[in-house]
Amino acid sequence: MKISVIIPVFNGVGRRNKWEDSYLVRCVKSIVNQTFTNSEIIIIDDGSTDNTVLAANSLCERYANVHLYRQSNQGVTKARAYGISMATGDYITFVDVDDTLPPDALENLSSPLYDKEYGIIFGKKDVKNWVVDRIEISAKTYTHEIVANCSKYFPAAYAWGALIKRSLFNDFIFDLPRDIKYAEDWIMHARLSFSNNYPVLFLDKKVYNYNTDNIDSCTNTMKLSANYWSIFYPYLKDSIPRDIKNEYLEDLVLARTRMIRRIYYDDKNWVKSAFHLELLEDIKQNRIELPIRKSFAISRSALKRWIYRISVGISRVMVRS
Repeated sequence: MKISVIIPVFNGVGRRNKWEDSYLVRCVKSIVNQTFTNSEIIIIDDGSTDNTVLAANSLCERYANVHLYRQSNQGVTKARAYGISMATGDYITFVDVDDTLPPDALENLSSPLYDKEYGIIFGKKDVKNWVVDRIEISAKTYTHEIVANCSKYFPAAYAWGALIKRSLFNDFIFDLPRDIKYAEDWIMHARLSFSNNYPVLFLDKKVYNYNTDNIDSCTNTMKLSANYWSIFYPYLKDSIPRDIKNEYLEDLVLARTRMIRRIYYDDKNWVKSAFHLELLEDIKQNRIELPIRKSFAISRSALKRWIYRISVGISRVMVRS
């Protein structure tokens, strides 16, 4: 079994004076030094303007399994898609350039595959969070969990920290405009779930070192709003095949409450936003029963309580038959 590790890079050297100590070099070295050795490392340079290409070429000369491919600046989604097109591994994992892998990450992710075939295997970024034991769920259960992005098994859908069967990828997975640059991996996983018929496994093992110190990362620079989610949501919704959309009404409501929870304090106008009003209308039209007021005029305080309850898994809405 071979694993392709894809690293999308834009300015992976950044503000550091010495590229030898850059994010990119540290990231690649953490993968080269894995206990699992049958891997290829695919660096996709997304039109960097610093010394990323210099650093990447040096790594390619030093390590036979490191490969560099370049494209004009098109964003992380297109970079991942390009990486998939160049990959030759049986399974794929993504690593952000400012992060690293623990030495046994690939071994921990891949070892279950010697006993059984899985579509996706998730690990942790922190041994204190997520599941407390090895848990296997069906492809169908996973699809509902990932569309809602509100699961007891994982706190959110990330591209990293997962091993994904390469055959699940198709052109639709990454068919997104560049404007979708936050939570784009949520849509990626939702679409992958509909092409997956294999069970999904969650491991109680740390497989990822997540860096929160990069001030230039999307997580630290992106300001979310109801307007962003109104652009994002149709692409998530369209991930669901048209003939089974009604099966996912509850999950789509849960998904949008999660979005609102992310902007609750930062976007003071979310209550009057078209995104919020559409959510209320969908609840009403589809007769979705909420665990709060019977009316659909949801107050800010009531919605806040409801969102919190959903986010910790205490309450789930029910779709009336």
